[in-house]
Amino acid sequence: MTLSLTNRLARLRDRAVEWLAWKKFCSRLAGPATSHQQIIVLQSSDHDYAPFLELTASVNRRYAALMGYGYKNFIGNISPRPQTANFNRYYLLREVTTRTSHQWALWMDADAIVIDPTVRLESIVHANRDRLIIACRGCDAGEHDINNGVFLFNLRHPLARRFLSHLIMAARRVSPNNSRFQSDQRHVQAWLRRRMEPDGRIRVAKRYAGSESDKFNYDGPFIQHVLRTWGTLEERLERLRVLRRACDEQGATVASNDLPRAT
Repeated sequence: MTLSLTNRLARLRDRAVEWLAWKKFCSRLAGPATSHQQIIVLQSSDHDYAPFLELTASVNRRYAALMGYGYKNFIGNISPRPQTANFNRYYLLREVTTRTSHQWALWMDADAIVIDPTVRLESIVHANRDRLIIACRGCDAGEHDINNGVFLFNLRHPLARRFLSHLIMAARRVSPNNSRFQSDQRHVQAWLRRRMEPDGRIRVAKRYAGSESDKFNYDGPFIQHVLRTWGTLEERLERLRVLRRACDEQGATVASNDLPRAT
């Protein structure tokens, strides 16, 4: 048996294990959302990024529980193509759209963490009910230029399924022999750009920019996102350890009767 064949068999075995884990995860999604769970928080990572998720998941799950939101995460690579675990978010969103009655999802990358557990997502969602996506700016290239590391997604928007199918197909078009990271964000931005109206607006998305560019991303007061610009993997993990310790101390003092009511 050649080494290449051994590697292929190992890849197939690993893929089968991940696929079974994914199907088990999906089966547990079924069921109606409660009246207090119209929003669900989602996270995912591949096995390389699992240490990030191990640091952030407990804090973000606690936030969701305090607010009466759902919370789910998945570790693995759902896409059949290598180096495309960042596309997991679209598979998760599609399953939540299909199998649950949640109205909105908050996607958070594995390296994003809630640092202010008193902020209700309804304060953002209710101001943008007709949008498909609510996100903070990426760079400054225009309204299509969003950062999709943390974003709110309208699961019941008329374009929701079309958007998710487009991104999942983008992952499937990646070569089975791919060895390089594939950016899903550029596909999202291109999809949004194609929906720009004659006046230059993209009305399916709300993009927070300027003084609000960190409303729920970057180093903002609500959610912090420890991006690659922070440094090496270990430096980023240490930053998250510091944030988690602070969140754990804060979480011990936050009682449900201190929280703002949904409006």
